[in-house]
Amino acid sequence: MGRKIWIARALAFAIEVGPWIFPMLGSIFLSKAVSAPGGIGQFLSNWNTWAALFLILLGTVPLAIKVSNQAKESIFEIRARERETETLKLAAELISKIPVDSSLSRIKREERAIETRAEIIQRLGEQIYDDIESLRVIYFELDVSSDPQFFTPVDTFGCEHRPAKTHNEDDPRFHDFMKLINSSQETSSESHIKERNYKSFVSACVTGSGGEVGYGLLTMDTASEFPFSEDDEQNLLLAAKLIGQFLDAALRGKHVN
Repeated sequence: MGRKIWIARALAFAIEVGPWIFPMLGSIFLSKAVSAPGGIGQFLSNWNTWAALFLILLGTVPLAIKVSNQAKESIFEIRARERETETLKLAAELISKIPVDSSLSRIKREERAIETRAEIIQRLGEQIYDDIESLRVIYFELDVSSDPQFFTPVDTFGCEHRPAKTHNEDDPRFHDFMKLINSSQETSSESHIKERNYKSFVSACVTGSGGEVGYGLLTMDTASEFPFSEDDEQNLLLAAKLIGQFLDAALRGKHVN
């Protein structure tokens, strides 16, 4: 492990200082080659010439790597801001549809909550995170009527080749998340999860009544190399809060058809 760290630090150092130190050394050798007596033949046969060219070319390699990394980081940051904006737009669009008319029946409110929940799942996958390969978006509904309690996938995106499964509260994947049910302010993510068919995972609890009621769990995972970040947690948390508000509104409806 120590050797790998040393190599990684050496490569990072080379990428940072290489673009200027190698050409600088090359210019010294080139100056010696130019000042040497003789014509073009002597210049080309002078080892200083080839040492200079080698060092100058060597300097372009870390420069190209550095520019490429900066470009990737810039694109990644831009896309992260775009996802945040798209999530906010989704929330602004749907929040106006939360039923506030007390004359609406509970059945109507529940239908709207279910339809909106499914729409949020689909738009997260098809619109906001459409560039992420092997993405799954899953809403697990918490069934408190059973013992042990179960998390059942009721709305999904991208599960054609990796079907979502029902888990009970004793499942290691969900055991710790039970603690989050009491707070909509908490999320959880983990990269390179062992014994799973995905490499990055993020989740947010769907709660209501100010965190007193647990409805379920909203998750995203991917089998690709995309690393979920705190920005993605916040996007998912906003979507989870929105779902929770619709489910809260459904419970406030009258018990009539």
